[in-house]
Amino acid sequence: MAGRELLQVLLPGNAAILSASVPSAASTSIQDLIVALLTDLTNNKQLKAAFGSHFQPWASATSNDFESSEKWLIDPHGQLWALQAVQATEPNYEWKEEELRAINDGIVPLQTGVFGFLRSLAEGPKPSDEDGAPLPVADLSSPTAFSDFLLSSHLHTPRLRLVCGAAGLRVRLRFGHVPEIYDGWDQRTFFLPADAKSPEAAGVGSLVTEVVEAVCEEFGIRRVVLQGSKSARVVYALCPLPATPASAPAPMPPPSPLPDNASLPQLLSSMDTSDPGLMFTISASWLNKLGTVAQGFSKHARRQGSNGVPLAPAPSAAPGQPARSPSPTKQSAVKTGVLGLWGSASVSKATAALLPAAFSPAAKNASRSTGDADLDALSVELTSARLNAEEDEDDAGDKHEDLQR
Repeated sequence: MAGRELLQVLLPGNAAILSASVPSAASTSIQDLIVALLTDLTNNKQLKAAFGSHFQPWASATSNDFESSEKWLIDPHGQLWALQAVQATEPNYEWKEEELRAINDGIVPLQTGVFGFLRSLAEGPKPSDEDGAPLPVADLSSPTAFSDFLLSSHLHTPRLRLVCGAAGLRVRLRFGHVPEIYDGWDQRTFFLPADAKSPEAAGVGSLVTEVVEAVCEEFGIRRVVLQGSKSARVVYALCPLPATPASAPAPMPPPSPLPDNASLPQLLSSMDTSDPGLMFTISASWLNKLGTVAQGFSKHARRQGSNGVPLAPAPSAAPGQPARSPSPTKQSAVKTGVLGLWGSASVSKATAALLPAAFSPAAKNASRSTGDADLDALSVELTSARLNAEEDEDDAGDKHEDLQR
């Protein structure tokens, strides 16, 4: 007789964890785990806090109580439920374009064996024999087949998230001007908890600022940039999608951000579409405060993905090293988009006094042209604004000294 194993999954917002006991057999499926999570009475309080009125307790747990599609289970009340694989990424991760293209919404098919899937996440790609065929799957029916794995990994770092398919609780994000992620990438769907206006819902994780933080954490997005001895925390934001397609360059300046404390489920529910989307990008207000430290962002900013932009020749690999594939996001060609703006000039008044008389911020910026007239103009405007602000500060200081005399 097979034993049972305790599995834990995250809830949207990453503020709570659910547990369920399931048979430790190879036949135990994702669907079995979802049913166990939703019918365990000890989980009701946390489910209500996460999903509010979207969750209603089940009276029983027989196969006649629910329906299902390939990836979504439909409970007796008509609500959709699924398990999403959690994207576990180390901070400041340098994404490869092929890695991003391999990511989808993360929803695991219901008939997938849950233990085999968790093992694949922990161990990575399975090895193959000499003929290229996958090696036989180990016997998973033993009650102790997963004890070491669960105790050492899964109980500490859940790799599955229970999500609800209700309107307003999911959004597809398009990335723009985000380090190490190419502009226009929009393959990931993010699932949200219900907001505090839903009966019994806690609303934790439903605010715009909380979603931004969760996205940064899940994808290891760079949040601190360095330039010499200076550093700054990059501020990201959610914005309405631009009218341009994902294949077009991300707009600059970025669209006006949504308020940090706005309820995202309420906003998404008001959208007249079954697949609502938003842009994840740098904050426009942070961009307006660019200083020399922002130049450190230039080595991390990413261009478009493979969308017809000519590629630079791939650098030759050193002996004994694998060849590096050409990527449009890592070229030494003319800096475009925000990449050029990060490298724009920032000249203080003291430095300007040491420059030739013919020097002007516009001339210096022209030598660092981004290839985009709008970006060049914005770069010059930001530089001029900094110079004017510094002049005003110096004039105020001179007047203060005169009064003291």
